[in-house]
Amino acid sequence: MMDFFKGTVTRKDWMTIGAILGSTLLAGTVYVLLVHAQQRDRLTSLTAELDSAKVELQKALDTKKNIEKLQAEMDKVAEVVQTFERRLPNHAEMPQLLKDFERIAADVGLEVVLKSQDPVVDARKETLPYSVVARGSFHQITGFINQLELFK
Repeated sequence: MMDFFKGTVTRKDWMTIGAILGSTLLAGTVYVLLVHAQQRDRLTSLTAELDSAKVELQKALDTKKNIEKLQAEMDKVAEVVQTFERRLPNHAEMPQLLKDFERIAADVGLEVVLKSQDPVVDARKETLPYSVVARGSFHQITGFINQLELFK
């Protein structure tokens, strides 16, 4: 190898240069295949996460911009729910409600049969379901439904 610095290049010098270049090429290939490819995949994943976060951020900004409008809508919905809950009967009112139901049916000449079913309880309310069989003409049934809609 010392001959190389004196100006004479031997076959051994070319083999050494080839080995150095081959090792460098092998190291570069290993880097690209193992390190660079993993980093590129990680970058792609992070870019996708960033895009998703940008979309979520835009949604949050849109919501913030419309928060007053959304709050007004929520207040309206809460008022409707309160009104509906006030109209729901409690256990003590159920017998009178059933009598009123049967009276309305009799007023329009409709024959109804009420049959209670098992109560359904969830976190906010208890539901007392009834099955209703009504016998009458189309006009009697529609008149009955109209009277129920107008009922307190």
